[in-house]
Order: sequence, then C-alpha cells, then structure tokens
Amino acid sequence: MTRLHCNQLNNHIIITGDTFAHCSLCCSDFGVSHGGKHNVYVHVNGKRHKEAASAASSTCSVTSFFKPQHISRVTEAEARWALFTAKHNLSFLTSDHATKLFKTMFPDSEIAKTFACGHLRWQPS
Repeated sequence: MTRLHCNQLNNHIIITGDTFAHCSLCCSDFGVSHGGKHNVYVHVNGKRHKEAASAASSTCSVTSFFKPQHISRVTEAEARWALFTAKHNLSFLTSDHATKLFKTMFPDSEIAKTFACGHLRWQPS
C-alpha cells in the first residue's frame, strides 16, 4: 500500500495495488486502473467525499472535551517505582524500605521528601 502524497488530498487516499484506491475520509474504494490520478481527483471532487470532508472539518476531537490532567512529579515518581517493582518481580515490601532510602539518599529533593510508597500505599513511611 502506498499513500498518495498531494496537498489537496490531505493523505486520505491510499493506493491499494495497481487497480484500486481507498479513501479513509469517506470509507470508499474506487478504481484507478484506467484513469490513475485523474480517478483520484474525480473522487475528491465527488459529492460523497465533499460531504465527508465537510463533516470531518466540523467535528470536534474527543480529547477536546476533557481537561488535561496535571500529574505531579511525585505521583509520576511513585508510579514509576510501582511499575519498576512489578516489572522486575520485586517484593512489594521493598517499597517500605525504598521510601526511607530515597529520603536519605536525596535529602535536598522535594520529590524524595514527599515520595510515599509502601506495600500498603496509605501506610506511613
């Protein structure tokens, strides 16, 4: 499969072999064996494609409905430690000691000061 590069098409047309093309915008397949690029331009100027392009331009992305969530650096560090512990099959009890270790290893770090992970998350360190 090759993607037809043309500014007018916005990379919606994918050439599937020598005889067909697929438009991902309007979900249609059409032949290009006789007319080649001309068939593509005919499709792009067709009613169905223009309606799909109009609908796509007026449609909002799903992500625009959600507020970006700010994750603190401490939460990110705690999540990374939890993933590291699980990935390397470490005992969750090591988290009890790691929290204290990080605080003594990095006494000037604000992240280490508020880092809190234990085998029970709510357990004070």
